[in-house]
Amino acid sequence: MFRYDLNSLRAVAVISVVLFHFFPDKISGGFAGVDIFFVISGYLMTSIISKRLAMSEFSFFGFYLSRVNRILPPLLVLCFVLLIFGWFYLIPVEYKSLGKHLSSSSIFLSNYIYLMESGYFEQSAFQKWLLHTWSLSLEWQFYLIYPILLIALYNFNDENRVKYYLLFFTLFLFVANIYVSFHSPTYSYFTFLGRMWEMLLGSVIFFFPIRLKHFSQRFYQYLGLFIVISSFFIFSKEDYWPSYNAAYPLLGVYILLSSNANNTFFSKSKTLQFFGNISYSLYLWHWPVLVFVYFYDIDLLFPALLVSFMISICSYYLVEQQKIIKGYSLFLASLVFTGFVFTMSSLVWLNSGFNSDVRPVSASVQSKFLNEQQAIKDGLGPFYWLKCNSYSALENNDETYVDESCFGDVGGIFLWGDSHAEALSYGLRLMSEEHGLQFHQKTSAGCIASFDETVLQRGNFKKACDASNKIAISRIEKLKPDLVIITQSADHDKIDYSVLHNKIIELGAKRVLFIGPVPHWTPSLPRVLVKPKHWESSESYLTDPGLLKSIFEQDAIAKNKAASSDVNYISLLDSLCYAKKGKNFCLARLDGGILQIDYGHLSPLGSVYIVENILKKELLISQLINK
Repeated sequence: MFRYDLNSLRAVAVISVVLFHFFPDKISGGFAGVDIFFVISGYLMTSIISKRLAMSEFSFFGFYLSRVNRILPPLLVLCFVLLIFGWFYLIPVEYKSLGKHLSSSSIFLSNYIYLMESGYFEQSAFQKWLLHTWSLSLEWQFYLIYPILLIALYNFNDENRVKYYLLFFTLFLFVANIYVSFHSPTYSYFTFLGRMWEMLLGSVIFFFPIRLKHFSQRFYQYLGLFIVISSFFIFSKEDYWPSYNAAYPLLGVYILLSSNANNTFFSKSKTLQFFGNISYSLYLWHWPVLVFVYFYDIDLLFPALLVSFMISICSYYLVEQQKIIKGYSLFLASLVFTGFVFTMSSLVWLNSGFNSDVRPVSASVQSKFLNEQQAIKDGLGPFYWLKCNSYSALENNDETYVDESCFGDVGGIFLWGDSHAEALSYGLRLMSEEHGLQFHQKTSAGCIASFDETVLQRGNFKKACDASNKIAISRIEKLKPDLVIITQSADHDKIDYSVLHNKIIELGAKRVLFIGPVPHWTPSLPRVLVKPKHWESSESYLTDPGLLKSIFEQDAIAKNKAASSDVNYISLLDSLCYAKKGKNFCLARLDGGILQIDYGHLSPLGSVYIVENILKKELLISQLINK
């Protein structure tokens, strides 16, 4: 019997994911819809395989044929469209990245590509056209392994034992995921082992439905639905995920599917049934449409949402429901087309995005500009003194120890913070060398200066951050710097300035200076600058929808907190930006280059500019260099 409730739940899941991507501030936990998809897949695959085994009708070939025919055609059409789009409109560095993501998505390994890409100087999500396919890769990996596992269990056990084995595997992997989430959250999020428990939970729901008593099926269905929907607003990207938090929405799924209520308003809603039917196509197409909106500065989210909906309908009827080619022929055609897409996208990747006259866009001045900026970004190590970064040391050498040359003799300037502190390093080092000052640096990626263990980071980021801060504290106590400079990417509003200032002074530092954030651009300042309206302008100060508003709000709160604590705080935004007619305009272009190399990290030229034009005027620094 067709499970209308399951199809409606599929609709709820896809709607939550789409709304989360388009309006993350409104539905902060909508990403849980992906977890719901995993459970639904596990439930359906268990149902299909178990029933066919019971009738002695299961066939590996038949199973994979149905999965290929269901999953591959819509995905391959999307990949092909992006491959053609990229040829005409993406500059080489962007097309190369797309080629890598296309090839990995076409063979369902994209989750591991995105796992490897997460980390230092992580690329903006809105530059990854196929970021959402990580979940499809995980599902396909499940399809490959699960039938083999299930049949192996059935061959040596009766059904009663099989279901208890699956229950044990689910609980074991769930507990393991909780542990891994705390130590390596990115691994937990993207890998098959980190997510398999959610898919196996679908098998547990199939074999161990909750025995509902006392209340009606309708009651339990809506109780489960309430739990699911409330999770979309309870959680946010700041929470450990999936970990134990995912158990909350999936408990709702458990209750809802156990109710098996097929004749309720929820189950028979034509709107939900329709969204359930197009859920796969909608999931595939909504993200590239959103990336397109951000890429080309189209400030029309609602129309973009409508466009993704319309494309999804076309994909559903013209690709998923097409009648021209079916069965074995569709299976063969899908495999051949997969080979074609994989080969072509791999060529794009391996040939650096075809950076030649073969593609006219490669020869454009915008393309050359972005390639130049990427080359500068790739060579930032010496400018940033990445040798002083504990996270880099941990990733590269499996230790948090950093180069001893990061610390000089007693006195001078001590720079403490994250990669945005590193971005100031070059200008500060030049100034220190010019005026005969000692310079010391202790940083770690994403790490806020603190005397306490970080609660904002996880895994190696946390390990490196805690070690970095301990090293900084011990070196400040030993070196007694004349000035400690602290800065970071964001979250300046969360610092207790008075406490941090007093503890640093107690270590023996003479003065402390807190520096506020720089402007943040989405997806990056270079990408904003090549938009036609900015490229054709020579203005140094720009306003753009990609200019992050929240960073101004954080800076305002930080200024007030610092003022009330009577500590020294410099607002870079006050010097780099101005407001006009309700819009913020920020410095972007400098003589000879640009201020920032990506979304916010300063270019070497930008570092020198800020030190020479802003920081040298600060009383604490001017007194230090004029001794």
